[in-house]
Amino acid sequence: MAVLLGVYSIAVVTHYLHLGDTADLFLISSFGAMAILVYVVPRAEFSQPRNIIGSNVIAAVVGVTGLDLLAHDILVASAVAWPPR
Repeated sequence: MAVLLGVYSIAVVTHYLHLGDTADLFLISSFGAMAILVYVVPRAEFSQPRNIIGSNVIAAVVGVTGLDLLAHDILVASAVAWPPR
């Protein structure tokens, strides 16, 4: 139930900020998986804030870098930007 409320609250905030097509970017599948880990096992090592924030920052840097370097081919950029977790 907590995951549902967490994801729903992000959806509501992005909807009311009128972000348009970019609103769905905040509800990607890795966020849902991360939310489940944080809510189900909050005391586990992988659910600690430093790991959550660090992994998301690394994933964002890899994704944006992949897109910037390979913007001419979105399929290759998507494959390169998909970081293993």
